[in-house]
Amino acid sequence: MTADELQNVLLELKSLPAETEWVEFKVNDPGEVKYPEIGEYLSAIANSLALVRRERGYIVWGIDDITHELVGTNFRPRQARVGNEELENWLTRLLAPQIRFELHELDWDSRHFVVIEIAPATHTPVRFSGDEFIHVGSLKKRLKEHPEKERELWLRLSASADWSAEVCPNATLDDLDPAAIAFARKEYAQRNPHLADEV
Repeated sequence: MTADELQNVLLELKSLPAETEWVEFKVNDPGEVKYPEIGEYLSAIANSLALVRRERGYIVWGIDDITHELVGTNFRPRQARVGNEELENWLTRLLAPQIRFELHELDWDSRHFVVIEIAPATHTPVRFSGDEFIHVGSLKKRLKEHPEKERELWLRLSASADWSAEVCPNATLDDLDPAAIAFARKEYAQRNPHLADEV
């Protein structure tokens, strides 16, 4: 994301009436940042994105979560380490299944901002360090404490995983692999011998 794109994202998020299932605002200074909490928010937002069917969510350091004022932060995640491991690598290692998230930093108008852009869960709820999380409104909760959301999430994830049920506009028979068609015909004929002459 370019600096201009990041500025636009910050302005767009700042204009929201409140934090949502897919946005979390932080203003922590470096000593106040709890690294495991970042992983929990990654899990919560990725799972919430799948529920609300959004393409991306965000954790933003530098926007006040009450006033939505652009205040900046002293948090520098690229310099942060957990033990001897870089923070970003540590987070990635403890997320399962791993999701795509991108860490962006921006210095703008004499203030520093950090934006983590998060992709939605795809085929199974995302866990951090073994636990699944969800955003309920603007609050991070354990998914198992909200069985109705867990059930809905599994339904959404299982429905989105069946790519074979999707329509492919403009597809023709020429788009199909001849070897796959031959294999399917052979299997169909074996399972349906009374129709073997028709395939």
